[in-house]
Amino acid sequence: MIFVCFSMTCELKMTDSRDLSVSKENRQQTEIALRLKEALPKAGGYNAILEKTGVSNHSLSRYLKGHEMKIGTAMKLAEACGVSVEWLITGREPESVLPTHLRDVEAITEYETGKRLSMTDVVEFKRYDIKASAGHGAFAYTENAAGFIAIPRFMLPIHLQNATEHTIGLSVMGDSMTPTLADGDLILVDTKVQSLVSGSIYAIRNEDEILVKRLERHMTGDIEVISDNPRYKPQVINAKIARRLWEDSESPLRIIGRVVWRGGSAPM
Repeated sequence: MIFVCFSMTCELKMTDSRDLSVSKENRQQTEIALRLKEALPKAGGYNAILEKTGVSNHSLSRYLKGHEMKIGTAMKLAEACGVSVEWLITGREPESVLPTHLRDVEAITEYETGKRLSMTDVVEFKRYDIKASAGHGAFAYTENAAGFIAIPRFMLPIHLQNATEHTIGLSVMGDSMTPTLADGDLILVDTKVQSLVSGSIYAIRNEDEILVKRLERHMTGDIEVISDNPRYKPQVINAKIARRLWEDSESPLRIIGRVVWRGGSAPM
């Protein structure tokens, strides 16, 4: 099986991201305020950032004094200042999906068209790390994000470039979805999905485990849980339980979202 799970290194609640607090620690809030002051000139100054973000004068003044802000607000301020939201929140730069030898390259030239593609124009997604037990599933504490992942904009379809509020990054561990997904791949998961597209790949929470599987809906209403690696046998979710996958937040079996993007080595 392929398992993914989340580590507890940054207090970002995974409910509606518009309601998430960047931090509850006064010290971290003070550090965020200092970095925001440092970044303000890059946006053109105080008034310019008000205009670019739509943040009120009262709210911006509070943030600069170290008051708590929502993650959605932090993303707006970071974009306006031309800095990464990871840096604004933590002081670190986001992890890159690019290989090491490309991380200092500002642009590459597309072979067929000659078009210059920026490597520094990136889209950031909340990232949840893996801490998996080999062969026995993974603990899935879904309320904490480990940081952010930066993906060059040209590598993403248009609809994902503007879907950062409800799209999260996960890493994959295991071989049950090979050759489609390989061990160590990064996947983006759309958590806003509220219906099943039969044949698509989903991240599923089962009790304290997180699985990545292909789901097929049967005419009976049952859902078949399929591993692309033929060494793993499919399982079936009966129709009664299947109906609760989105409707019942207390159900031990829940669909987190649909896998909409993959980054990693090419399947062999």
